[in-house]
Amino acid sequence: MPLKISSKFNTQINLRLSKILTGKRGLYASPNLNVDVQPSTGISQPESSLIVEQPSEVFVAPDYISDDRPFVENDDVWKDRVPKRGIKKWVLRFRRLKAFLQLIRKIIDDKELPITSRLMMILLGREYTNTERLEIIEENERKHLESMHRDSARRMGKLITETLANLGMCDWYQIGQHGRKITKKIRFDWVEHSPLVYRYHVDARRLPWKINLFDLYQQPVVTTLSGSCGHPVRARNEIIGDMVTGLIYEVEIAATLGVPNKCYFSEVLPRVPNSASALAFITGYSENKRANWASLEEMPHFLGGGQTMGGKSNFMHVMMCTFIARNTPDDVRLVMVDLKFDGIELSRYEGVPHLITDEINGVESGVASNPSEAIKVLRWASAEGEKRGRLFKGEKIQNIKAWNRKHRDRHLAEIVIAIDELSLLRMDAEHGAEAYRLIQVISSTARASGIHLVAFTQSSNKRVVDEMIKVNFPGRICFSVPDNPSSILFVNDGSAINLMPAGRAVFKHGTTKYIVQTPLIEPSEIDQVIRNARAGKRTNKLEAVHLTPEEIIEWSIDNNNSSLAVADAWNKYHTRIDRRSLEQLLKSMEKGTYIVGDRYYQVLPGIGNIPRKVMRIEAPSTSEKSRDGIQDTSENEQEEEI
Repeated sequence: MPLKISSKFNTQINLRLSKILTGKRGLYASPNLNVDVQPSTGISQPESSLIVEQPSEVFVAPDYISDDRPFVENDDVWKDRVPKRGIKKWVLRFRRLKAFLQLIRKIIDDKELPITSRLMMILLGREYTNTERLEIIEENERKHLESMHRDSARRMGKLITETLANLGMCDWYQIGQHGRKITKKIRFDWVEHSPLVYRYHVDARRLPWKINLFDLYQQPVVTTLSGSCGHPVRARNEIIGDMVTGLIYEVEIAATLGVPNKCYFSEVLPRVPNSASALAFITGYSENKRANWASLEEMPHFLGGGQTMGGKSNFMHVMMCTFIARNTPDDVRLVMVDLKFDGIELSRYEGVPHLITDEINGVESGVASNPSEAIKVLRWASAEGEKRGRLFKGEKIQNIKAWNRKHRDRHLAEIVIAIDELSLLRMDAEHGAEAYRLIQVISSTARASGIHLVAFTQSSNKRVVDEMIKVNFPGRICFSVPDNPSSILFVNDGSAINLMPAGRAVFKHGTTKYIVQTPLIEPSEIDQVIRNARAGKRTNKLEAVHLTPEEIIEWSIDNNNSSLAVADAWNKYHTRIDRRSLEQLLKSMEKGTYIVGDRYYQVLPGIGNIPRKVMRIEAPSTSEKSRDGIQDTSENEQEEEI
């Protein structure tokens, strides 16, 4: 009996039959299958139906049978592995169900992904790729961290509010003899949270009665909040334009109270900004693990003291390696005086291109190792300062910065003279008096010429560190000392007594003073810096930031209504200079006279909340130009033409 196939499946069957006849095995059939073939088309295609004889078996080859294996009649492999017509669809369904259950098992065992992502995997019917998994895990961690900080910020804000209420910063009324009812507390109108700091903006419009922002800004209140929160709290004013518009409490979450016990040179050296001056050096970690740095340009001379094994020699290596690593010999030159056992500490720097070796007679290595060589270094430094002073005077220039800005082709390098163990030089019977006189001359007159002294001593004798030395060395660091008089000698109080652990010191410059854990530098790191310097490499490249006062003044006049507010200037130039250097630059511009185009301007200092202003002035007289180091443009052009 012939098998009649509906025309609905004509197209599909004809396609499969054409593959059989052309040798492409998409459909495996029994050799007993007979089909009427027309010579013109190769396949019989009746209009309504296709009549074929009943085949012994017709099936689609399962997945586990390779298409490369030819069909052989009465093949045992085919006979055993080919499913029957009735159970074919059930076998396929079972395989799909088994694969689906295996996927479900993997999803249940996968604990890294959130439940929503695992349910999406079920809907997709496949597993995520490695890239997709990493993206989902990172997003889940980010959301979890954000949620955790949001809850923590909410709890911290409630704790601050309760602490302020306990301090009386609230509205309340008496209940009975000992009780009280609080009716209004300090409120925050917005809160910012990040992994590092939480910020709370005090709502100044809804303050309790008789409470003002000044009361919330007081240091006892901020100190109490720090102890209550368990994290450092700072209070700062919110300034918009020229007005104080609010108060912000900042809670440093990533920091802990106290100074860290460990600090490493390789860890803190990159923390010195590239825009910092060439003479910037790292001082270490202060409270809350803040990386601090200072600059010899601001001091301009530096004195270090402390008892044996306190960390003085290590810190001298930190300063020298910082200068070498961040600068080329064209920027900073070094001369070292090491009087300990003929230069046992600093002799390793011999051969560094930053050392001055050809200008000092008798000190060809650049490292003086005895008092007689030290005197030659100091004499040369004094003469070099006088030479540069005469050079500046002839050009009507005040300091080395102005010289380098005007004469880029005749650049003068900053000179640092490092003296290890000042007491051995000061107390020397033959050269002590002359050394003291030369140190006084250099420290009091050589600042403008770019010559700086760095001296360390373990002696607390007033004959070594007298009042003249203290006046001319405003930058100081004092490591652990045994008694109060020694601490007073260096930092004017007893804060340096028995500091622990090793490397802990008190840094002082002017009114700035803080306890710091100085960096530890390993001998291998010193050798690496020296090798890089000899090879002409720099560990931390110092990128020059060409930000001049004239550029800032021009921007202020054109775009900022002649105002020089620090916040506005920072928003403009934050990609070119760090905030601290910008503040120092603006401060140095006060009462200075500058030429922009063909006009003269002067920077007026700020008063209170009123920022600095740029004011146009009349052209100064010739005497005033000479005093201020100002040159007319026409004179400069004539000099260039000549």
